[in-house]
Amino acid sequence: MLTWGQLMQAGLADARQAPGIGVPLLCSLVAALAVGAACWLVQPKQEQPTTTAAQEPLPLAAGERAVWFRETTLALPALLLILGALTAVAAGALPAWVWAEPAVAWVLTGVTVVLAAAAATSAAFRVRVDNSGLTVTSVVGFPRFHVPLADIRDAEAVSVVPAAEFGGWGLRWVPGRFGVVVRTGPALQVNRRTGRQFVVTVDDAATGAALLQALAVRS
Repeated sequence: MLTWGQLMQAGLADARQAPGIGVPLLCSLVAALAVGAACWLVQPKQEQPTTTAAQEPLPLAAGERAVWFRETTLALPALLLILGALTAVAAGALPAWVWAEPAVAWVLTGVTVVLAAAAATSAAFRVRVDNSGLTVTSVVGFPRFHVPLADIRDAEAVSVVPAAEFGGWGLRWVPGRFGVVVRTGPALQVNRRTGRQFVVTVDDAATGAALLQALAVRS
C-alpha cells in the first residue's frame, strides 16, 4: 500500500493532484489475506499429541453438591501485543480524519474498534464446573461457552502449546477441536460424545477435570 501510494504521487507538481488511496488500500488488504491463506496451506501439519487417560473422578457422596471455578487471563505478551496494536492503529486513525482521507480513516477506525472488542472480550475468562457442566464466560459477559454434562464423554487435564496446537492465542478452532486458549500450560479438556474436544487453558485444571468427570459419571 505504501509503495503504491508513493508511486501515485511521484512526479506531481502539487500533492492535491494525487488520486485517492481507496483502491490501493483495498487491493493491499486482499493481497494480505491471500498471503495469509497461502502460508496456512503450505505449513506442515501439526500432529496432535497422544490423548492421555481420562481424569480420575473426584470422590463425591450421593447427592453431594460441588462447584469449582477459576479465572484465567490472557498471557501478558499477547495482551501487550493487542494493546500496542490498538494504540498504533488508533494513533493512525486520528490524522487520517484530520487530513480528510475518509477511506483510510474509516478502515483504521474499524480496525481500532475490532481490536478494542477483541481485547475486551478475550482478555480474561471465568471457568466454572457445576451440576450443569462446564461454562466458560468472558469477564465482560460475552462470549459464553457451555458444555452440558449430557454431552461429556470424559474430561482430562492436558498441557497446551498455543502456537503449535492452535496457531495462536484467543478463541481458536482446529478440525475437531475448539479452544479458549489464553496462555501456555495446563488446560481443562472436555471430550464430547460426538468426538469433538473443547479446551480451556486454566490453572488447577486437574481439579476441574476430576470434578467434571465425577459429575459426568454420576449423571
